[in-house]
Amino acid sequence: LMGLVFLPLMFVLKTKEEGPKQDKITLALGVLLGISFCVSTLGTWLHWPIARSGIFWLITTGISLFVFIPVYFFMGIRKPEAKVNTIVTSVLFVAITMWQFSMINLRPVNPEVKMNGYIQNEQLLEKMRVQFKDTSKLVAHINNTCEQIKAMILEYSETVTGEHVQPKDIATSNIVILESSLKMEFYKGGEGLALLSALKDDITKYNETVSGEGNKIPIEHSILGDVNKVFFYSDLFVLNSITQLQMSLVQSEKTLLAVK
Repeated sequence: LMGLVFLPLMFVLKTKEEGPKQDKITLALGVLLGISFCVSTLGTWLHWPIARSGIFWLITTGISLFVFIPVYFFMGIRKPEAKVNTIVTSVLFVAITMWQFSMINLRPVNPEVKMNGYIQNEQLLEKMRVQFKDTSKLVAHINNTCEQIKAMILEYSETVTGEHVQPKDIATSNIVILESSLKMEFYKGGEGLALLSALKDDITKYNETVSGEGNKIPIEHSILGDVNKVFFYSDLFVLNSITQLQMSLVQSEKTLLAVK
């Protein structure tokens, strides 16, 4: 409302007033900058790709600091009656712009470091499953659903090189995904949410068949607690969480087999 309704309306009303052409140019630049700030903030909240990288914030802040503020200052300082007001307002503009600049992440964590945890979890899962076969159709179905979810997330994940990713390739190749929120394509046709809901139902059934709280797979404190909120998490976090669920399943099955 501020960026797309109030600011444009204010510009239209102000331009109808009599005044120097230079003031209207400064006003137009300020309005465009305000709209840019509003859109970049909204994009950050909604995880738009152009806003997620911080580039939009950086461009907006740069225009404010190096274009708008100098134009506003030098146009206002020429007027004796507005000299003091221009200086005070310009200082405030600089302070606000620098505050906005401090919120930009210029040195994000190396994505390769973030991938190491997932790769190690996958390797550990494979070691745990050595000489261990799915003991029932339900266990096999849970593992199959987990693999489908991971493959779907990787399919829609952004990679450094733009390559298509498969779960089995991630630990043996140089492919690196960039951690980001789950893409809307993950929910295309409801397939992603349907798989997560089906996984939750299967794990709930599994927990009902096993004895001992220690052998049950945790649901409430996992991403399956409320599948409709999964888009709040990053793709890498969901990948790790799914793999950890599989590891919990393997450990539970081994424990139950040992008891038998």
